[in-house]
Amino acid sequence: MSGTLWIHAELLGNRLDYERNQPQFSEAERRVRQASRLRLATFEDARDPNAPINNSLRDMTHALSSAGVPVLRATNIQSPWIDDADILKIDPSIEASSARSRLRAQDIVISIAGTLGDVGIVPRCLEGANINSSLARFRAAQPEDAYYFVAFVCTETGRHLLLREAVGSVQRHLNLEDIPNVLLPRAPARLEKAIGNKVRKAERLREMCTSHWNSAVDCFERSAEIPLSTRTYKYVDAQSITSKEFHCVSVDPPVSWATPTDSVAAQYFHPRRVRAQQIAGARLHWAAFGELATSKRKKEKGVTPARCIGLDQIDSSLGVVRADGTGSDQDQPSGIVYRPRDILFSRLRPYLNKVAIWPEHWESGTGSGELLVYEATSSIEANYLFFVLKSPLGLYQVIDVTAGSTLPRVDSGVIEEIRVPRLQADVEQQIATLVFEAHRAWYQSQELIPKAAQDVAALIDGSLDERQLLAEGEEIEKWLNQNSSPAVRRS
Repeated sequence: MSGTLWIHAELLGNRLDYERNQPQFSEAERRVRQASRLRLATFEDARDPNAPINNSLRDMTHALSSAGVPVLRATNIQSPWIDDADILKIDPSIEASSARSRLRAQDIVISIAGTLGDVGIVPRCLEGANINSSLARFRAAQPEDAYYFVAFVCTETGRHLLLREAVGSVQRHLNLEDIPNVLLPRAPARLEKAIGNKVRKAERLREMCTSHWNSAVDCFERSAEIPLSTRTYKYVDAQSITSKEFHCVSVDPPVSWATPTDSVAAQYFHPRRVRAQQIAGARLHWAAFGELATSKRKKEKGVTPARCIGLDQIDSSLGVVRADGTGSDQDQPSGIVYRPRDILFSRLRPYLNKVAIWPEHWESGTGSGELLVYEATSSIEANYLFFVLKSPLGLYQVIDVTAGSTLPRVDSGVIEEIRVPRLQADVEQQIATLVFEAHRAWYQSQELIPKAAQDVAALIDGSLDERQLLAEGEEIEKWLNQNSSPAVRRS
């Protein structure tokens, strides 16, 4: 019969709506119910009895404060992590009324609106943060179990069991009262710990990545005596940038005039650009980016790149490249071949800071035609050059100099005029090494989550090699003991 959905009586539950009983959702439940090695539980069974699954009592975004309490939103979740690059902060006096939804390290936050079903495990740097109404907080009765739970939700089965509880005909969402009923297959404790250890190692590697990157920032600021905080470049007053070459009348809107000299790139008058260039050249010898790197514009014949990337795969905070992406109309491959240590600079919407360096452990690649490709000369370390371009010092030299209102783009000539401070060779090498180590830790962490999810999937379907898993878990336990968590900087 056309349009009829047949469901086994044992899988009906207490809701008869079509969406909940779609084949992929019913099949996910059937798989976990038939898994002989697992004990079937629910999120309610596994939670801390003193911490109900909840979210914020109110919308707090009207009380933004630069020195306030971090508040996570669904847009901050990149399963199974929380991206702390664009977290709002609110007035502590307003946040206090929602103290019940404050977070602890190892809590799990679940997206219940928008990007449904995404989950993130709370890092130590976000201890004491809060959430808005697009997220739900889950706290495991045993904090270490959270790593196994995250691995489970990262499987297709786990995600389907979570999304099965979504409601709403126009805008799908998860109700807080339905999350406790989500099925959660439990394995013997030693197997859960071995799987969770892979997520723990990934988390530790990400902490190490952040620590290395922060050390690179500290090293640059200390050696160059140039601050890299966004606030230094974002807020400019007219008097501070007025000089004999450049006279600024007002900053907002920007009105200025200049003597046509190369010192301020006379064809572009924007206060924030001038401010960044003045800072770059105030105390140090500097060189233009175009003098330190050569542009790669020719396609290579007879070369088939191993992978092709879009702009959405470039991380705006660290400049790493994710292996997965969705692509867009602007992401038509250019055919230019990327090699390890090539620098990629997106000319489209430069405020997104899509600047990356091609990983040394990847083979050749290509990508979006919006990406300009540069190869560092032998006079400078590629990772140091990339670091400066990625920093606010580099970003604010191009962010306001674009053409086009719908799809603003920056000209390659502007990019090649970015002023790069030159430090002592050993300092540039130290920064380059720290950036390399940060990226290496990040890429290693990315490999572990799919492996943990595969272990859970194998556990469900009965194909798991338990002996191998336990051996891997023991090795990771040793590694965790040998590589302690670095010091935390609070977000």
